[in-house]
Amino acid sequence: MSSKQNGASTESDATNATESSYRILVPILDSDIERRMEGDVERLLQTARAIARNRDGEILIRNILHIPEQTPLSLVENDAVAEQARQEVDQFVTYTEQLGKNIPVSGGICITHDEVSAILDLTSHHDCSAVLLGVRDESSQRRRLLSGDTVEKLAARAEGDVFVQRFGRDSPQDSVGLPPEQPQRILLAAAEGPHSGLASEIAEALAAEADAQVDVVHGVAEDATDGERVDAENVVEAAAHALNMVDDVETTIVETDTIAEEIIERSDEYDVTVIGAPTQGLLEQFVYGSDPERVRSGADETVLMAKENTPARTSLYYRWLKGDDVRANSGSE
Repeated sequence: MSSKQNGASTESDATNATESSYRILVPILDSDIERRMEGDVERLLQTARAIARNRDGEILIRNILHIPEQTPLSLVENDAVAEQARQEVDQFVTYTEQLGKNIPVSGGICITHDEVSAILDLTSHHDCSAVLLGVRDESSQRRRLLSGDTVEKLAARAEGDVFVQRFGRDSPQDSVGLPPEQPQRILLAAAEGPHSGLASEIAEALAAEADAQVDVVHGVAEDATDGERVDAENVVEAAAHALNMVDDVETTIVETDTIAEEIIERSDEYDVTVIGAPTQGLLEQFVYGSDPERVRSGADETVLMAKENTPARTSLYYRWLKGDDVRANSGSE
């Protein structure tokens, strides 16, 4: 077992990563352990497996041990707590491997004084393309920002794509010892924002794992102009086109001036709701909130939020929105 020390953290690898070009880091946060419910980590790993399979990539699982600043890292590296963390991450690796699909998985622990810095360092050191974070915090974004929440900081500072999975309020395992069920019904909240293309791709990845149904919803104002209604049609068509590997796709445009509330109400009928991250600046989100944030904090079922690091606007989703030759090649007029 190797050990690498970097400033305020020490990483111990249980297994070695491969040379995949796409790596998704799944940090198991020590600070979240009191809120964690049975099956939460397994659900997170199911999502990671779906994303890695979709991107032909690999999964890096790291158990993050957050220790007080005054405690030297060397005192913890070989103690009982660290050993228990290693055993736990070994179990997570075994679970992910047993899910099948031959997705490469590596595991290890990271002992740190600073969770955020440690995860950012891990992302950089292992050249990760994305980070997947699991949360069960139902507090508002304003409260999370004021409290210095780890997930909020990572979502703002991570260089790669960021996925935040907020578990449903009532989503324990059906039976102890059995894996959580794969989502069968997925709601995709489509929009024109820069992160909606990635959200569509991830909805497709989740659906492919269990041959799930995906319903696409997009809102338009009740007093929308004809041009705005055409734009709305283009949004749901783009999402449906991005989901071309999913057999069961339905699209809906709803007339509403409160799209967040509409999505929250609909989300109760689905296993997971997928949505692009807020596009407002952090200050605007803090003061006014945002539709994606209201959905994330208000829905009772699981919500998966996708934030693309540098939206290239070259995906099928955006090429369709722009009217590139994708439509012509698909036979649409």
